[in-house]
Amino acid sequence: MRLLLDLGNTRLKWAWSPGEGLVGAGHATHRNHGLPAALTELLRDSAVPDEVRVANVAGPAAGKLVAEAVFARFGFSPVFARSRAAAYGLKNGYREPAQLGVDRWLAMCAAWRKRPGPLCVVDAGTAVTLDVIAADGTHSGGLIFPGVALMVAALRQETGDLDQFAGPGFSPEMPTICAADRDALGTD
Repeated sequence: MRLLLDLGNTRLKWAWSPGEGLVGAGHATHRNHGLPAALTELLRDSAVPDEVRVANVAGPAAGKLVAEAVFARFGFSPVFARSRAAAYGLKNGYREPAQLGVDRWLAMCAAWRKRPGPLCVVDAGTAVTLDVIAADGTHSGGLIFPGVALMVAALRQETGDLDQFAGPGFSPEMPTICAADRDALGTD
């Protein structure tokens, strides 16, 4: 059984993999120095996995915390995923493959393995990424821009009058029609 860790900029996500598929998935917010507590909670009562695999975009310090916590709990080091020049017939479009975020690379690899052919892979988290894969498996390029929470935070910080008009914020339950309606800003 493998323990898979996805260490993003805001959340630590995990799942157990018996080989194919995922079981026992969960997540914890680690922003603002909450990573040690999230790791302690996750690993404290965990069964010992055969291996731990990590995708880390939260930076070297966060990766070091994960490596130390895994070693302290299980007695072995985790394997950190890296972006490569090519894998599974997919070709990384970056001149320096390691500069492509490993989360984006792994999402593209998974999408390509599931459905080889022209693809647009979108991941929406702290940041939103959009990557295009050509029919021959070449990564044609992509975009990265702030996610909803970062955009709202920037607007609130950089615009003087927004708070007096803005409603409680965005949620998954908010109908998309609200984007073109007065409800988007909570006004009459």
